[in-house]
Amino acid sequence: MTLKVDVVQNTSGGPVTLTSQYAAKSWINYLGISGTSIQDSENVSSITDHGTGQYSQNFSSNMSNAVYSATMCSKQEQAGVGTCGHPSANSFGNASDARNGMTTSAFRMRYHNTDGSPGTREQELCLQVIFGDLA
Repeated sequence: MTLKVDVVQNTSGGPVTLTSQYAAKSWINYLGISGTSIQDSENVSSITDHGTGQYSQNFSSNMSNAVYSATMCSKQEQAGVGTCGHPSANSFGNASDARNGMTTSAFRMRYHNTDGSPGTREQELCLQVIFGDLA
């Protein structure tokens, strides 16, 4: 069986709202070096640059609570260095600070080097996906 459609609408004629709890509720592809530039996104109103390697993904529609899952990756091409990111409001090693980086209206994270050198690093390409429930 093949189903082919050009437009899917709800019964009122408007856009279909994705309600599955298993679908991504927000995603973004942005450049983080020399300011931030969103390449494409869903449910993201803006990105906030908090300083070297620290960003917030601000949601267009809030999450129902601050207990959601996030996955992220990035690449610093110029330095040829891999990086990793984690939720963080301010510090590196404090678990409660990681939870404070996750609010219903934004997801704040920081990226740092995986080569053992200290500190955060600006990222040329950042990719983030959020799973959870919308408010």
